[in-house]
Amino acid sequence: MHVPTINLLPRETLAARARRRWIHRWMIAVGGSLVALGVAVVCDTLPGMTGHDVIAQRLEDVRARMRGLDRELPQAQKELDAVMTRMHAAERVQVRPDWGALLAYLDRLRGDDVALDRVSVSSTPGGRMVLRLSGLSGEQGHEGALVLGMERSGLFEKTTLVKTQRVNVQGGERIAFEVEGVFASGDLAEAPTP
Repeated sequence: MHVPTINLLPRETLAARARRRWIHRWMIAVGGSLVALGVAVVCDTLPGMTGHDVIAQRLEDVRARMRGLDRELPQAQKELDAVMTRMHAAERVQVRPDWGALLAYLDRLRGDDVALDRVSVSSTPGGRMVLRLSGLSGEQGHEGALVLGMERSGLFEKTTLVKTQRVNVQGGERIAFEVEGVFASGDLAEAPTP
């Protein structure tokens, strides 16, 4: 099983690193060639070649190295694009709330006398996230403890007991309820620890 590697560095940092690597490679290639060219011209030690021939030969060497780097550039761009794609995926995963921790917290809040039958999260047109719960309580008031715990968690800007109603379930009377909590703006990456 292949597990993808996810780099948590910001994409700007990765792109800057890639640019620095290419600039560094070009500087080495061009700088090395210029140094070699300068030495050959100054010393004029190559037998049978004039200064002009040495310059022309070194210039051709530099051009050949540049062509080689130009051939490598598309592959490097593909690698950079793949890294950027993985990084964007990591960012999307990173900003997701830990719903498992939130559900565990709600389970602890509900106590033994409250059963949840529906938990949903939706987004308002303004981009705010809203948690909606519905369930049954054995006695009036136990659902209020759930609402109070949600308010005290700090995760919700506003919690509302939307509806309560007495219902008959399996020959006994229960309290059906609906609760709505508007998440506080900010990072939802952590729910309170149960």
